[in-house]
Amino acid sequence: MSAQPLNLYDVNEYTASKKGQVVGNYAGDSVELEYTFDVTDGPVVGTANDIQVIPAGSLIESVELFIKSTLSGGTNFTLGTAADADGFVAASTATTGYVSGGGALVGTALAADAQVAYAGSRTAGVIKVIVKYKKV
Repeated sequence: MSAQPLNLYDVNEYTASKKGQVVGNYAGDSVELEYTFDVTDGPVVGTANDIQVIPAGSLIESVELFIKSTLSGGTNFTLGTAADADGFVAASTATTGYVSGGGALVGTALAADAQVAYAGSRTAGVIKVIVKYKKV
């Protein structure tokens, strides 16, 4: 009897969490953070000190959301920081697919350290968020 090979993609998907993890650190000090969370317990400002921090002065290059499990209930959601609650994604009504972050913080440098924060009225679903920034 032989063991099945380990599928590392599944392991990586399983270990990604709402706390965020650095998945890429490229030349030119560009960093890619990945968060995967259920909308019922997404990262909320002030509730967890262990959520990955984006340092002050970092230039937010892009924010991408992939809805991994259909969002339902409620009407919309936002994604941002404590200083700008919808700075990454403003009032999205998407329930499936891809959402490109177009909030006010995308394309600007952060004035202070920041943590990704989710807010909204959705009651079910899973979102994967990728934040790319350049350390200045």
